[in-house]
Amino acid sequence: MEYRIIHDNPLYLKNATCIFVEKNEKMEMILITRTDLENLIVDKVRYCLLNYLPEPKPTDPEETEILCDKRESAKLLNCSVSTIDAMRRNGTLEPIYIGGRKGAVRFRKSDLLKIVNK
Repeated sequence: MEYRIIHDNPLYLKNATCIFVEKNEKMEMILITRTDLENLIVDKVRYCLLNYLPEPKPTDPEETEILCDKRESAKLLNCSVSTIDAMRRNGTLEPIYIGGRKGAVRFRKSDLLKIVNK
């Protein structure tokens, strides 16, 4: 992208913006189109996000919750799927709905293991 240094009054220019940049310890005024200015801003923001934000922490496998479907839950508790449904309805098991209320039902393995250990 090339910039033209202008020395005129920028108010008479259409479809362009004047910005000031520092080059070799001198302040220069340059003419830039709106699209080029938007691209420049996006590039600088992206650079700052990539270079100045802290690195995301890796997920600890012990903190990751394992989910079981009804059949896996029934097998773990050594009962039928209808018993799992009954336990969900009476509040013994807290369901997790994947894809909304009508979506797939899952249960936390830690909750199932608490029932096994009772």
